[in-house]
Amino acid sequence: MPQTHALSASDTGLAPVPVAVLLPPVGPEPLRSPAGLSVHTACRLLTVYTSPGDLVLDATAGSSVAAAAEWLDRQASSVTDGDQRAEPVRLVIARLPLHDGVDLGALAEWMRRCRTCLRPGGFLVAEVPAADEPARYADRITTAVAGGRAAGLSYRQRLIDVRSPLPEHHPRAAPDTSPATATRLAGGRHVRAHADLVVFARQNGTPDA
Repeated sequence: MPQTHALSASDTGLAPVPVAVLLPPVGPEPLRSPAGLSVHTACRLLTVYTSPGDLVLDATAGSSVAAAAEWLDRQASSVTDGDQRAEPVRLVIARLPLHDGVDLGALAEWMRRCRTCLRPGGFLVAEVPAADEPARYADRITTAVAGGRAAGLSYRQRLIDVRSPLPEHHPRAAPDTSPATATRLAGGRHVRAHADLVVFARQNGTPDA
């Protein structure tokens, strides 16, 4: 198994800025779970936020986290909304139940349940769904942060998980092929090529309500 180490909450190994970009590996598109998280991204999250032997709670209904945990010598457990965890975990990876007209109180309660699964110093990494209508913009990052803070979690960072393979050469970036290359638009808009992840921490010494 590869040797990895955990980083403190103040030194995550990612850029010390509000937003960091997670780029996919060069080559074929990486294996993804139905929730969209690739094994490559799952491995990076586990390397940054956990140590070997740590327990990771996977609420994505996919296989990427389990594959990454096996490779990195972590323990992965899947969960449904009705499950109750007896052992606090180091990391929860989930997809926020955000949709049009979502009630902030219900979102905060869902995130509070995630918080109770975490041990002090643990992390929640949650994917923020895009707008229900692809042609419409919705600021769901602000809603997610508000819900996390209402649940007693400390917001840490936004991660932009790029999910389209990056070509080594792009025809629209070359002066000889750019004029003859059509843009890739869907309904007059650029095709979404990323997912937003938000990271929260459960502070030490903050008991559950």
